[in-house]
Amino acid sequence: MKNVKLILLMVAIIMVAVFAVQNSAAISIRFFTLAFHVSQALIIIISTIVGVLIGLAISVLKNFRQSRDIKQAKQETNTMNVQLANAEKENSDLKLEMRHLQDEIEVLKQELRQYQEPIQKEEVQDFI
Repeated sequence: MKNVKLILLMVAIIMVAVFAVQNSAAISIRFFTLAFHVSQALIIIISTIVGVLIGLAISVLKNFRQSRDIKQAKQETNTMNVQLANAEKENSDLKLEMRHLQDEIEVLKQELRQYQEPIQKEEVQDFI
């Protein structure tokens, strides 16, 4: 891919150079109050260079923004991973506490059955 880009760049440079050489007549340039005579080839080459520099500047800005967005996304991902780990630990702790409470409920149920059995026997004897 890198070689393809290099080949395309070289072809573009050659095309601009050929175009500039074929259009090398002197022209008059006026900009506000300034007026001067210059080769059309020079204007073509300068315009091409300015265009490339503007494109590079835009590309650099775009890459900078993407890098910043990626960095921010990584930070958010790390924060969310920490929150997830904390939530999973809390969930595990709550499950453990729930098991302990369920065990305690079972113990209390057994104690309650032990107390209910003598009471029921006494009620039957009292009834007779």
